[in-house]
Amino acid sequence: MNVTKDAIKPPARPTIPREVAEAIEYLRTKQWPDADFLNVGRYNHYGHPKITVIEAYQQTNPVEYAAAIVNGYGTEQTAEERIRLRYKDAEISRRISVRFGDFAAVDKYSAYLTGVRGVLDDLGVKIPGVNVPEASVPPEAETEVDADDRR
Repeated sequence: MNVTKDAIKPPARPTIPREVAEAIEYLRTKQWPDADFLNVGRYNHYGHPKITVIEAYQQTNPVEYAAAIVNGYGTEQTAEERIRLRYKDAEISRRISVRFGDFAAVDKYSAYLTGVRGVLDDLGVKIPGVNVPEASVPPEAETEVDADDRR
């Protein structure tokens, strides 16, 4: 039997919600072995919030969950991350359109950008880099100085 390189595929790495991934990573810091993750329902006697998140995902997506524990996983982007990426793409496309003199496209992208900011403002949602400035750390806040270090 001839086996080609194309016939051998690495195991699938599913994409799981960020909340589930964070719960898994938290429990891994508590030295949970993979076998315990595959039987997570047995360990939720007290309704631990992290275990509850994992258990709910395991019950609704058992195959993806098992593959994530065994093969590793990627994390889904949050809604804010998806909006920020689309917004940045539209900003870049608008700039390119300005540069090439495609004013119909400039108007389209400008309307899109204005609409996104307006909807987020109406909903009271703040996304840095979209409808509020990117978070910047003031220089004096970068390091804390103890009273003993001030001489």
